[in-house]
Amino acid sequence: MTEHADDHPTVPLTDRAVTRMLTLGLSRPARPIDGLIERLSAPDAAGWLDVALRLSPAASDGDPVDRLVHGQASRADLEVYKRSAQASNAPPISDEAMRGMFAYFTIVAAGLAHHGILLTSRPREQVDEFLLDLAAVLPEPWHSFLCRATEAPA
Repeated sequence: MTEHADDHPTVPLTDRAVTRMLTLGLSRPARPIDGLIERLSAPDAAGWLDVALRLSPAASDGDPVDRLVHGQASRADLEVYKRSAQASNAPPISDEAMRGMFAYFTIVAAGLAHHGILLTSRPREQVDEFLLDLAAVLPEPWHSFLCRATEAPA
């Protein structure tokens, strides 16, 4: 310890200690959706999104944009899609798991936007937060659709 002019003892800190303290103080716990947001922010996000849409559970019945964004999927369809999106046993950081998470939250958004139902046990506030965070990194029509879902009554 050293003494300063104001007589308060100080402990010298290494760069590593300072970095660790700042990390602990400034970061929030990582959410599973943060990996998806990071993936959708990558330079190749458009190609990744195309693949995710082709492999979406909603694609089994037609164009996912029509089924989810434009409301062509029934409540029963959405329940089936949601179960399919949840079924992946992939490692949490894999592309497959992130595609499943993307499908899951767009299906939940369709339930809110078109049927006024919350298709998840997650709290509505958390769902809205996740949808808005996803909307911030997605192109149209997904951006507007996810924002609209957060405004829908459930």
